[in-house]
Amino acid sequence: MRLGRSGLLLAALAGCGARSGLDCFGEACRALGAGGSSSDEDGVGNAGTGGRLDPTRPVDVEPPDDRPPTRVPPRDDPDELDTPPDFKPPTSSSLCAGTDTYRGSVRITNAADLATLEGCRTIIGDLSIVTFAAENLEPLRSLEVVRGDLAINGFSGLLEGLNSLESVNNLILESIDTPTLSPLGRLTDIGSQIGGGELYISATPNLRNLNGLGSVTGAVRITLQHNSALDSLAGLEFPPVLERLTLLDNPNLQNVATLGIVEIDTLEIEQTGITSLRGLGTLREVGTLALVNDPLLASIAELFLLERVRVWYIQELPLSTLPVLPKLSSATQILIQNNQSLADIDSLASIGFISELDVIGNPSLLRLPSFPNLTTLQEVHIRENQSLTVGPDFPNATRAEFISIIENPALTSLLGFRTIESVRAVDISKNPLLTEVDFTALLSARTVRINCNVALPDTSLEPLRDVDGQLNFTGNLGSDQPCVE
Repeated sequence: MRLGRSGLLLAALAGCGARSGLDCFGEACRALGAGGSSSDEDGVGNAGTGGRLDPTRPVDVEPPDDRPPTRVPPRDDPDELDTPPDFKPPTSSSLCAGTDTYRGSVRITNAADLATLEGCRTIIGDLSIVTFAAENLEPLRSLEVVRGDLAINGFSGLLEGLNSLESVNNLILESIDTPTLSPLGRLTDIGSQIGGGELYISATPNLRNLNGLGSVTGAVRITLQHNSALDSLAGLEFPPVLERLTLLDNPNLQNVATLGIVEIDTLEIEQTGITSLRGLGTLREVGTLALVNDPLLASIAELFLLERVRVWYIQELPLSTLPVLPKLSSATQILIQNNQSLADIDSLASIGFISELDVIGNPSLLRLPSFPNLTTLQEVHIRENQSLTVGPDFPNATRAEFISIIENPALTSLLGFRTIESVRAVDISKNPLLTEVDFTALLSARTVRINCNVALPDTSLEPLRDVDGQLNFTGNLGSDQPCVE
């Protein structure tokens, strides 16, 4: 995931990136090579007999095993399938001639390849349809089950032909021209065979909604990205518990009213046209919540049931204030960055637990609140907030790991760390109007760096000179040493 223009944080969420066709394995290569004489002296071909069976040698014939496999071999483990990874199907006949099942993975790149799947009802492996043009997928009209990934990438036709499809492990649709998913109307299962699958739809420029997926269950990872015409999530019923939902670069998507999620590991909403989080009023717990670069999202008050979040990005939104979220008790890390209109974040004071607070590049932010509930801080980073005059207050905190207050040009007062007794590292630098700092309780630190604050009297730092740790005080008012960056 791309989080903002500053480059401070790289994507940790889940982004999915471009997905292309899948490697193909299977048993077909061995089957294709069985027509000629064998050089295996122990095989039924019997070298030296012209391929005829030796009537004096018994032949063991095992009864067919109709049971479904217990698992699908991973795509990167060709030894568990009988065909090499570059296998392409024969063009002369159906892979399912005489049966309705093909065991192996198949890569389709043209209409002749596609015709070899006519009559197949089940593929026990991956099916990849890659970069070719056709009106539709009609040769797949019998296909009901793919016990692997169904990946369609770069196909310019319609999805007609998938009308019988009922079950896949993962469904990947990328760079296709179809305006509708309605041919998938019989699809009910994505991933139940593997404990939950993935629905990935990317770069489908004509797709406006998800109609056709209304019966789908089992998908726990859902990615909808780079779909320029998508304006509604209607057509897909989202489960209340998900591993990941990514809504990325869908500029015409205006709402998430159909979500109804209660718990999710990663929720990313970035570069959309969303104006409201209505539909997330059911959300109670989230691992990573990324609200990034949504230029019309002026309020997040709909998150009123949110109780816990581990990592929360509030970045490049048109918010003027953060609303009080009455049930929010824990936020391990909060990053508030590059929000041009944000004037206060006072509502964060009511949160009972915050381990890391990063407030960076918010030009309208005037003040930071007091956090009376916090006694231990992991990290506090306050940087490049052009209008910020007063720093945060932690009146009951006694321990911290990292504190950095850097390049806040209007900051005058920093008295909120007066109860801190131990810290790993402090860096207070390049705050040109800063006149007062209070670390009077500090006893030990690995490093304390207070540099280049040209209005901060060097004499006010005398109490810190007894701290047990490496001290670096230069370039402050009255210092006998110049600024060392």
